[in-house]
Amino acid sequence: MKRNSVWMAMCVAMLGGAEVLAQQGMQTPNTFANPGMYGYPGLPQLPRPPVPPTPPYAPFPPTYLPNLPYTAPFSSPAPAEPRAAEPYLVLPESLPPSGPPLDSKPLNIVTEPFVQFSAPSSESEPYTIYEGQRYLAEMKEDNRQVWAQANFIHWWVRRDSTPALVTTGNSANPTAGSLGNPDTIILLGNGTIGPTEFSGIQSTIGIWVDPERLVSLEVGGFWLGKNSRQYHFTSDANGSPPLGQPVINGGTERSLLFAQPGNFSGNFAADTHMDFHSLELNKARNILRVCGWTLDTLVGFRYFYLNDFLGLNHNTALLPGGVGLIKFGGTAVPAGSKFHVSDSFDMTNRFYGGTIGARANWTWCKFDLGAVMKVSMGATTHVAAIDGSTTLTATDGTRTTITGGSLAQASNIGRITSTDFSVVPEVTLTAGYQVTPHLRILVGYTFIDWNRVQRAGNQIDRQVNFAQVPTSPQFAPGAGGPPIFPAARTDFWAQGINVGLELKF
Repeated sequence: MKRNSVWMAMCVAMLGGAEVLAQQGMQTPNTFANPGMYGYPGLPQLPRPPVPPTPPYAPFPPTYLPNLPYTAPFSSPAPAEPRAAEPYLVLPESLPPSGPPLDSKPLNIVTEPFVQFSAPSSESEPYTIYEGQRYLAEMKEDNRQVWAQANFIHWWVRRDSTPALVTTGNSANPTAGSLGNPDTIILLGNGTIGPTEFSGIQSTIGIWVDPERLVSLEVGGFWLGKNSRQYHFTSDANGSPPLGQPVINGGTERSLLFAQPGNFSGNFAADTHMDFHSLELNKARNILRVCGWTLDTLVGFRYFYLNDFLGLNHNTALLPGGVGLIKFGGTAVPAGSKFHVSDSFDMTNRFYGGTIGARANWTWCKFDLGAVMKVSMGATTHVAAIDGSTTLTATDGTRTTITGGSLAQASNIGRITSTDFSVVPEVTLTAGYQVTPHLRILVGYTFIDWNRVQRAGNQIDRQVNFAQVPTSPQFAPGAGGPPIFPAARTDFWAQGINVGLELKF
């Protein structure tokens, strides 16, 4: 009985102690730092570092964020009045991705502006692959809109070709100088004559018409200085060696002698000169600019000018033994009379046409290599001016002139015009070095080919009618027949080196 009473007292004491503990509360720390659950209160959470504000996204307009406090869209409502000892905790996953912390001040877009970005527009650079500037200098000085290029050029051209113009032979042969004789030597002609090397200038001025430097207008051209070459042949006072001009009369090879031993002495001079230049206006459009490569297309207008002149002059002094062998207008003249015979062939070619082409350039550091390929197609107008005359200087000094020479006579003298369709391709290769952002030096090679042009030497017709030659004993005023104007066409080409400078300003 006593044992039962003691056991009951111990149970009552234990129940009383448990009630006291429950009323005072347990102070065991909560490792998860969460509010108390199921009757177990937790300790307050340590202060959490503030979350830095995230700027608004660029596409949002300025009016997207008003001058109001930011309210986060919580997934669940927060307690109305969290206890001071246990502040309400917002988990990171419940915050908006770009919102400020709960305790931050209201966002003011005036004092805290955001950076606005715009997507690149494709309208300003259609059909263009763009990576950088055209030349390395543009990386440093990209505010230049105009450039100018000037080159010194030294070119070689296709020389004019002529039939045989002056011959010599055995003085004992009455037909000395005629082609076909075994002793005949051609002194001039039957091949190329005239100048072959020319020097001049080449220049280009260009301007960018858009900020991206994709479209430019370019004006340029070249000019080869007029170059000439002369040929001279003369006999002694007795007329040796014989000199003559080979011709065809009635299908037979003959020679118009102007120097023959014992009959007449003479000399011969040939004068040739040529002038070649061009102008062009192009619009360039850049279509590729990547990895140091650039590619432009060219569309424009081109003008070429080529003038080719050949003048033949020979003088004859009549000796006593030649009286009657040379006449003037069919009339015999005394010894001591002098004759001057002149033939001239002046050909002018002008080209007008459109141009299409491409220009490629590769840049490495300050070095660059380039190539330009252009084709011009259009009309070539030819103007042929042929003239000839024979002048007699009598022993008393008086002079008389008759129209017609040896190869230019009444049947082909005059001004003849014609037009042909021509194609003029051009290729230019260059290598450059960018010395400064403003200065570039370059060296290059150019080749031009122009088809269907008229050259002076090709317009000579060796078939003549002695009845039209004023110094022939067979001269008859008003006689017709050859020579004629053959209107022969040929190709003309020019090639050479270019050395120059390019300035940007």
